[in-house]
Amino acid sequence: MKTSIPSMKLGLASAIAIAALGMTGCGGDDSNDSADLDANQAVGVVASSLLNTAIDTKDADHETVIPAGAILLDADNLAESAAEAFANIKDGDVIVFPAGYYHLPAQLKITGDVFGNSEDGRLHNITIMGSGVNETVLNFSALEKGSKGETKGVDGLLISDVDNLVISDITVVEAGKNAIKVENIDGLHMHHLATIWDGTLTKENGAYGIYPVNSKNILIENTFTRGSADAGVYVGQSQKVIVRNSIAKENVAGMEIENCEDAEFYGNLATGNTAGLLVFDLPIGNGKYGSNVRVYNNEMIANNEPNFAVVSDFAGGVHIAPHGTGMIILSTSDVEIFDNTITDHSSFAVAIADYAFAESPENLAVMPDSLVDAGLAPQTKYLSVYEDGYSPTVRNITVRDNDINNAGYAPDAEKLGDFLYLFDNFVPDTPEGTLPAMIFDGAGQTLTETGIEIPGVGTFPLAPYNVAYTTDDYICAYDNTDSTGATVEMGTPYNPFAIQGWNDGDLTPSPAASDAGFTCGQSRPSLAKTVVTIGDATYGCGTDDTTSPGCTAPE
Repeated sequence: MKTSIPSMKLGLASAIAIAALGMTGCGGDDSNDSADLDANQAVGVVASSLLNTAIDTKDADHETVIPAGAILLDADNLAESAAEAFANIKDGDVIVFPAGYYHLPAQLKITGDVFGNSEDGRLHNITIMGSGVNETVLNFSALEKGSKGETKGVDGLLISDVDNLVISDITVVEAGKNAIKVENIDGLHMHHLATIWDGTLTKENGAYGIYPVNSKNILIENTFTRGSADAGVYVGQSQKVIVRNSIAKENVAGMEIENCEDAEFYGNLATGNTAGLLVFDLPIGNGKYGSNVRVYNNEMIANNEPNFAVVSDFAGGVHIAPHGTGMIILSTSDVEIFDNTITDHSSFAVAIADYAFAESPENLAVMPDSLVDAGLAPQTKYLSVYEDGYSPTVRNITVRDNDINNAGYAPDAEKLGDFLYLFDNFVPDTPEGTLPAMIFDGAGQTLTETGIEIPGVGTFPLAPYNVAYTTDDYICAYDNTDSTGATVEMGTPYNPFAIQGWNDGDLTPSPAASDAGFTCGQSRPSLAKTVVTIGDATYGCGTDDTTSPGCTAPE
């Protein structure tokens, strides 16, 4: 059922030979396939030729290397062979899927050390790999379908409780829920991977393609994602994260960094999505909130796809993302965005927003106990997550030295109606029906400055909008230009730098772009670089990578 093999490299010739053998493992029928599988058994046909979507991992010269002693799964009976290998996995195992396009009837799952061999209940030094991202395709279309937030739906690969995990050289398509989900991992390297829902973009597609969560020391590189009904690459509630040199195409969110601390996002391309990149902090109440996120040297190009996510009950779900979005920075702190190219977005290139972008502000404020006890006001449902450490405000966000072109020309009116009304009626020099290329909503900072009005009672500095902003907390935007060298300015309907003369608690919009004060002296220091440790190796811009733009040798 499985065979240990000596170390080998899969170049073109060997890939063709193994493909001829591996294709005999194909089975089943799937309406998503672009051709009949039985007609593609010829020597030289690689597995990815059966997809409508071309796979590009930004690394055409990559060679797949299979270590000596690896477990090569049986191409003629892959489902049983893989299930056996996953069920009996032990420390140090390398499991290799042969070349071919395979329909698998069940999820492949690893949940730590089930045999009790380790003191910590975890597995160590595990590798799951294919014979090449174009050569090995696993089709999980037989699994039960389900979207984010639903109890139904089955992930394709589900792996948890491992120290030092590598997943590489494989493509996962048509998963029931998420393509590759990994959780509670310390030391994760995901590279030369693809996750795809082929064909029509629909809410029936699975939610996440590449999906690490509740983990640390994560490196994701040279991956391709397409068709996710939430995010192609999503990293959540994790520490020490690098996502680099990857492509996200035609997802709702191309890539998303959520509730993550110490993260680097560079060298990536997001195109054809609803939104290119989301950096969110959401009120999930597990004590994990984001900070120190650097976003640089990426290309966000023409992310204008209509949003096809399932509309969830959770206010901060990806369904709120307007089509035509380059980046959204939502209710988080300590983010630096620089040296990116952000082009052709109908709604905006960059938006920075309080959680009030997703939830009504009156639902966010903590009401005094006296008013709640007297029945004069309901208490916010977010009280417990505030006590857990969450804040809906955005602080210390820097947007500098980006090349921004052709944004805000036809905003998503359904999702941005309030913004359009405010800019059309209150912000001078904004052409009707358009938005600035960069937007700071300003509402949270303004509420902090003015207090919040409780009708019939008075105006109060209510939590969480009762922590004053310092200059270190300000939103800064400077040295952003278009292709002609003209300055691209930040606009805001609620300008916290021009509140003089306002009535307390009155959120009357105020003039924005030219005197908003976003330049911040143009001297804010950069955030700290992130270094990821996997086994005995370290990774990062300026650590293992000294050739990418913006990366230099360590000092």
